[in-house]
Amino acid sequence: MASAASLIGALVLICLSALFSGLTLGLMGLDKMGLQIVIESGQRAEASARERRDAKLAQDILPFRSRGNLLLCTLLFGNVAVNCLLSILMADLTSGLAGFLISTLSIVVFGEIVPQSVCSRHALYVGALAMPLVYVFVFVCYP
Repeated sequence: MASAASLIGALVLICLSALFSGLTLGLMGLDKMGLQIVIESGQRAEASARERRDAKLAQDILPFRSRGNLLLCTLLFGNVAVNCLLSILMADLTSGLAGFLISTLSIVVFGEIVPQSVCSRHALYVGALAMPLVYVFVFVCYP
């Protein structure tokens, strides 16, 4: 029987996998020029409240998106590390084949498909919301 701590750990790892995967697609899909355009359109006097909000979100993302290689490497390294750890944990909790199948299905559905569909549509909002976590991940993965 799996321990509660191991199951909670697996859920945390699936959530981190989703975060890394979604941010990779979402943030890397936002180019610097597009972010700059959003910022400038939100600074106009006749800008709507939504344009101003989007400009603020773009300002939060732009400094980090400007360092695209660091961002991409951090997100990819984090995603691979979390997915490997999830596979190891699931293999320990179940038999090898069952762990393989459960971790593979969990990663594909909850760690790739769902977050990428959400983040591709709401990249600016999700990316800005996750920026504090991204700074932590860069600090941890930088060496």
